[in-house]
Amino acid sequence: MEIKFPLFVRAKDSGEIAKFDSIHALQGRVEEIDIENGEYQAWDKDGLPVELKLQKPAVWIALEPSSEHQNPDQLRQALLEFAKSVDIQLSDQLPVRGFETALDRIRAEQEKAMLASSPIRRFFARFK
Repeated sequence: MEIKFPLFVRAKDSGEIAKFDSIHALQGRVEEIDIENGEYQAWDKDGLPVELKLQKPAVWIALEPSSEHQNPDQLRQALLEFAKSVDIQLSDQLPVRGFETALDRIRAEQEKAMLASSPIRRFFARFK
């Protein structure tokens, strides 16, 4: 199986999902100890599970097809849970080709909510 980018990576502790267009971008955002401790779940563009493993020296993350059942339903469910955590409603029938767009929408809404609740916005709201 060929792993297709972008790669969707979910932090198990928070449920937050990030998208990475390359292994180098992924390396810039995660730590070796977290990979070693299995802190993430990952899927490729088609929603197929990917295992994150350590390797040395330069590129320290290795991607391998997962031995899990090759089904995009896990990524679909992870995206639906992430959307729900930021009060966004997505169709339960989210198609594989819509995964990337769905994550972009969730991230945009998440950022909009963060900006709306920023201290400077709350400060200026007092003068309306």
